[in-house]
Amino acid sequence: MKSQTAIQIAAALLIIVQSFAFGETRTIGGNETKYQGTKNADADKLVIQARVELYKHGNVQNAIRLFTKALELDPRFVEAMDDLGTCYRRTGEYEKAIECYKRSIAIFPKGAFAHQNMAVAYGLQKKYELAISEYNIVKEIDPSDPESFYGISEVSIKKGDYSTAIFNAKVAIRLYQEAKSPLLGDAEQLLATAYRGCGDAVNAKFWSEMAARHKTPIDSEMKKLVPQ
Repeated sequence: MKSQTAIQIAAALLIIVQSFAFGETRTIGGNETKYQGTKNADADKLVIQARVELYKHGNVQNAIRLFTKALELDPRFVEAMDDLGTCYRRTGEYEKAIECYKRSIAIFPKGAFAHQNMAVAYGLQKKYELAISEYNIVKEIDPSDPESFYGISEVSIKKGDYSTAIFNAKVAIRLYQEAKSPLLGDAEQLLATAYRGCGDAVNAKFWSEMAARHKTPIDSEMKKLVPQ
């Protein structure tokens, strides 16, 4: 019993680490409480083990095997689908990742995590319009979630659309401030990048300095959980 509790605590910590290191957290606005989860205790245990493999040990292939096994036990286990998609994204198998997120969304249409991470996968494929479309869905699901605005800003920079990038980065900064999020510095750095892209050196310098003040380093205990 004690070892199982320890695994659950470790898994929870690893989810937190993602926000600092991998950008794969559940959204800040939080619709994850609407997940039905699984009634299959064995599938649930496999997902806990898979997350430890993925985030503590960095063993993506083991994680894929365990998430897949969990889905064999419960084909409607949305969180297992989402995490399996994350694994495939890590291995560069973006089409497989997108397929996992689509399966998740078919069961749980308002799953901001799946929409958000599918947007990331599309962005990595340079399918920018599809990425923005998914981020807009996240925005509709939860307008208070800064991640959608951050994502649109990031993709807009890649497209060279700096005015859209600046607007969305500013919204993300405001929402991160309201949420007292440690990700505030990242959004400020993104805004600096957008200003730099459009040739506004003054604002780029200002927001870079703001970002330097607000960036939160991962503490020593968290670093132990991050794969090197």
